[in-house]
Amino acid sequence: MSDDLIISNSFLYFKIAKEAFVSMEKDLEKNIRPKPNGEKGNILTFDPDKKSFKNSLVSVVFFGMYLDSILHIMVSKKVGIEEYRKNIDRQIYEEKLKLLGVNDQALLDRIEEFRKGRNELVHEKALLPSDSKTGQSEAKKCFKLMTDLNILLGISL
Repeated sequence: MSDDLIISNSFLYFKIAKEAFVSMEKDLEKNIRPKPNGEKGNILTFDPDKKSFKNSLVSVVFFGMYLDSILHIMVSKKVGIEEYRKNIDRQIYEEKLKLLGVNDQALLDRIEEFRKGRNELVHEKALLPSDSKTGQSEAKKCFKLMTDLNILLGISL
């Protein structure tokens, strides 16, 4: 498989995720204003269209699609497509990364946190406010994680 042509949307997924992340940050900035009367801190104003949240969801979902795609390509190249389909395809991100020689436990822990956070956002259940994650905080962690992972895997975008 190493010499075969590979057709993939991986980099498009990353681009969509990054563009949504940048839009999310801009939308968040628009909704922050200083507290009145010189008080320290800021006020986050209500966004009735939830633009920032929508962009955070797009970002997290497309980062997940990007990660699935690059891991499929890289692990398939290493073990062969049949072995991948038969024994590896359904494994979690952390296990696939270990097959690629990633043994940085802190990074693997961040990948696990991303996987669980993404699942919580995408497969939402009714939660108490103290239990829920915000799309924006997950997207921020996710963007940093994908940047670090690209560097580790030698992927330049």
